[in-house]
Amino acid sequence: MALRDFLQSRGIYSLSCVLAAMLKDEHEICLGHEHPDTITLMNDLALLYQHQGKYADAEPLYKEALAGSQKALGLEHPYTLTSMNNLAFLYRHQGKYTDAEPHIGSTKALNFVL
Repeated sequence: MALRDFLQSRGIYSLSCVLAAMLKDEHEICLGHEHPDTITLMNDLALLYQHQGKYADAEPLYKEALAGSQKALGLEHPYTLTSMNNLAFLYRHQGKYTDAEPHIGSTKALNFVL
């Protein structure tokens, strides 16, 4: 288990976020913005923010992950669909159902629901 995951499992989100952000930044530098590992780390960091109620910090990361995944992997790739689902879940959690609907519709149309 990575230190970041250990801290998260103990509810130490602030330090876990710092480590996740550093890891994401390093991946962006070394592998590029649209690399699948970088996209996964963007989603992970956004989820950490979401767990803390930091929706304004989570949303742009989810959007970045979705845009990068669509460009690099295509609309039907599981990473892209996961990114769509994550963004839709964030919107639903905030009661922004009209913002969530296009993403939910896209994943349902492709028979991908988490």
